Amino acid sequence: MLSTGAEQEPFSIQIATECTACQHFGVLTWALLAEKEPYQGKSCFEIMFQVPKGLRPDMEELDSLDDMQMLPYAKVLMTRCWEMAEAARPTFKECTAETKKVWDVYEDKIDSAVQCVQEQLKNNAKGEVVSSSRTCDSEILPSSDTDLIGPSYFRTRPVTVKSLTTTSLSQPCRVNTGFPGTGSKVQFLKKYRPEIINAISVVQPVVDQLKQENIISKEEHQTILSKDTVSDQSRVMLDLIHKKGEPTAERFCELLIAAEPDLLKHL
Repeated sequence: MLSTGAEQEPFSIQIATECTACQHFGVLTWALLAEKEPYQGKSCFEIMFQVPKGLRPDMEELDSLDDMQMLPYAKVLMTRCWEMAEAARPTFKECTAETKKVWDVYEDKIDSAVQCVQEQLKNNAKGEVVSSSRTCDSEILPSSDTDLIGPSYFRTRPVTVKSLTTTSLSQPCRVNTGFPGTGSKVQFLKKYRPEIINAISVVQPVVDQLKQENIISKEEHQTILSKDTVSDQSRVMLDLIHKKGEPTAERFCELLIAAEPDLLKHL
């Protein structure tokens, strides 16, 4: 399964809203068509925070797929999912209906390929070597037994796909913050408090993740978000982080730099 981040389930890192999950649906559609990870080199938290702000995969990557049936239809659905205005995005009911139209075109061709992939992955898990007599038909699946099905299969050509072992799915969901020095993050946050408050553009994704990890309570989460402005929310959030000590401050810095990658330029 392709994912927008290091998690097998792309929306499990936070309590996803319907609108952000819709944006991720568009990203996953792109990944399946392009047979690539959508944001290579970016951490899962950078992806989680930046997709709602407008981070999108490169649509030019799909230009080589012009001979693929239903591609224009899939592109329209993707770009609708990526609309910045929440009201302009399709509902999941619409996404399901539109995706089914694409699926119906290929359904009768894909079952045997999926069965072969599942069988070979099971064999790999058991440590078995798949003999040539048990491999899938080359018209259905390429020689690599760790490959996935991509759009090249739909164009009735052998599949060219990415190895499961090279994706970010197995990588820990941590961030190299790039904060200067190895000193106290509590002191760092105190020293640059005004600059940090001015630089923060959105608070909710960070506090949502802190709540998800049980670093802050539901009541603390509500207290932060009850403030009317981002600046006031940031002040309350920083006050709370200071009180919780160094481990919390270090984790907060990781999340903060993922949410605001340009933050250090302001310090």
